[in-house]
Amino acid sequence: GGVYSPSRKTIFLEKLKKNRITILFFTCLCLVVCTLLIGVLVTTLSLTLIDKPFVIPEEPDPNGEFVRNSSEYQITYANIDDWIDRDAMVESYLEVCNRSPLLDISMDDGKFSARIQYKLITSGETRCYNNREIRVRDYISGYNEGTSYVDIKSSSTNLSKACDVPFWPADEYSDDSRQKCETDIHQCKNKFSRETRIFFDEAQELVTCRDLLH
Repeated sequence: GGVYSPSRKTIFLEKLKKNRITILFFTCLCLVVCTLLIGVLVTTLSLTLIDKPFVIPEEPDPNGEFVRNSSEYQITYANIDDWIDRDAMVESYLEVCNRSPLLDISMDDGKFSARIQYKLITSGETRCYNNREIRVRDYISGYNEGTSYVDIKSSSTNLSKACDVPFWPADEYSDDSRQKCETDIHQCKNKFSRETRIFFDEAQELVTCRDLLH
């Protein structure tokens, strides 16, 4: 009998089949290895975050900086009436926050105070010839009781217009002042503000522009 000799086409198809099986095997192997590596990485990161909870950094020394760059996130309440019982809502808010492994805060961590706030009307030819917002806050109880501060503020949706303003305090108040350029982050848009605050050890009674000059 004759010896069977497969055609070149048959040999090619057999090799192609073997190569497909080999490629499929290594593809599946790579997917399994990658999945395992990702799982290990995620687990490691999670354990690292849990073992090292978020630590609130110390407040910067206002005497060691000129204008602080900061961000403030605005929270919109769905129903303001719910906040009539303020303590209950704060507890509920903290409970949600503490679901994160990065946070562990309570009411005892807060500082409570009551204050009186008013703004000075500065625009107009019979006033200060200035449309900047000047605000006074007097603390009447709790944290910082008996102290107050006066600030001047500029706001705009444009960073340069908000922050490139000459709000430097007088030299005699420099050590008791703080300046910042802040990004106010709202739900639908952001804006910027530039603010300078001067702190006093007693309540201030400001009515006219001459009071501000003193």
